[in-house]
Amino acid sequence: MADTQTQPSTAQDKKVTLDLPMMSIQLHKPDMKLPHVPMPHISKQEMGHAVDVAKSILPPPERVAYYGALGALAVFGVVEWPVAAAIGVGTVIAQRARRNGNGKPTSARKPEKPKQNEMESRQKTASKAAEAATAKNKAAAVKNALTRQKEAVERTRPSK
Repeated sequence: MADTQTQPSTAQDKKVTLDLPMMSIQLHKPDMKLPHVPMPHISKQEMGHAVDVAKSILPPPERVAYYGALGALAVFGVVEWPVAAAIGVGTVIAQRARRNGNGKPTSARKPEKPKQNEMESRQKTASKAAEAATAKNKAAAVKNALTRQKEAVERTRPSK
């Protein structure tokens, strides 16, 4: 019958002895010292920025859950890896095909109201166009007036 003894000596020299019928085995605790690595301090603002970057890179949560479930099915052998990869790639391609040129999904959404800045820029453009048209009209009116004046002066000159 095997007899296990623990030799309590010092904290550094802990060993376990296993007495077997033909031999005795002694196991010593390995002496490992890990270096102390100071952790950098991260402010709330830096953490918020990191979260924002991660949100911009990662897909929406429902797609992450979908791909995670697909990966779990492949890990547990419900579907084979090539099949899971084909499903995942097919899903990505289908989602990109549904998107239009500006990167937004082409669903049956109502058109968004123009933002305040867009409205202001449109109003400024329209007012500049009106000012340009008014200036053009004024220039044409001045030109016409000068032409009429010139004709009137020529009519009043005595002929030679």
